[in-house]
Amino acid sequence: CYNNLQADIYRAVNRYANTFDDFRTGPTGKEDDPSPLVPVYPAFIQDCRKDIKAAAELKPAFASLDSAALAFINAAGPLAETINSMNKYYDQDNFKDDAFAGAKAFHKTFIKQFDEFDPIAKKYIAEITIMSGQHAANEIKATEKKEGKSIKYYTLLTMQEAETLNDAVADDSFDVAAVSKQLADFEEHTQKLNEKINVDIDKHRSFPGFISELEKFQGKVKKRIRRVRDNVAYTSHEQDYLNSGSGDMVDGSYEAVVKAYNELIDTYNGYHLEREF
Repeated sequence: CYNNLQADIYRAVNRYANTFDDFRTGPTGKEDDPSPLVPVYPAFIQDCRKDIKAAAELKPAFASLDSAALAFINAAGPLAETINSMNKYYDQDNFKDDAFAGAKAFHKTFIKQFDEFDPIAKKYIAEITIMSGQHAANEIKATEKKEGKSIKYYTLLTMQEAETLNDAVADDSFDVAAVSKQLADFEEHTQKLNEKINVDIDKHRSFPGFISELEKFQGKVKKRIRRVRDNVAYTSHEQDYLNSGSGDMVDGSYEAVVKAYNELIDTYNGYHLEREF
């Protein structure tokens, strides 16, 4: 649930930041027609509250991760609800009736909640990355020891590599040469997985769709690398997409990579590939 909820929150925050001249100051009351925020899907808030609290009660406990998770949802929930209230306020042009009084009041609450949320969200993803990386590495190693470089081995390996690549290209200052090498390894392992599947495709009917998502993710990472490597600036049209929360439609944007990565995860989870290992 973290991916969905935090993505919606940051999309709304970015939209808000690009609506006003100064993010920290917010509305001055002189704006002609400020745009609504992008709302946070209510089910994401509800599901995350339920799922995180349930996960934190599982045994064995992982104190650092559990603490970060609970702090995340305790900060994310109120902020998301404020964002949705602000979105309704701007969407219905209520600022025209109260001379922006509501907008300024909302802004104070929004900034306070965002300043609390942002470092907590960053700490949570850091804890997730550490834990998932350790778990994935251990499972990959155990799988190779037990059954060699099997379909399960390459499936787990490519998923771990996809996560590493997704994190690596988040910032425009990433090491292009290093990421390009990681991508080449990822492509090679995807190809090896595909070859093993095709030996007996009847037993692995769900895998072609998974391979397709791996390759789609590869394509998005390649476009991201090219944009950064060649220092290609965003056009005004592309910037509009980025500012409106539709950055996934822009080739070479991190948002496009994230969308492809999330769709890869959804496919991996939804296809229950473990039944065909």
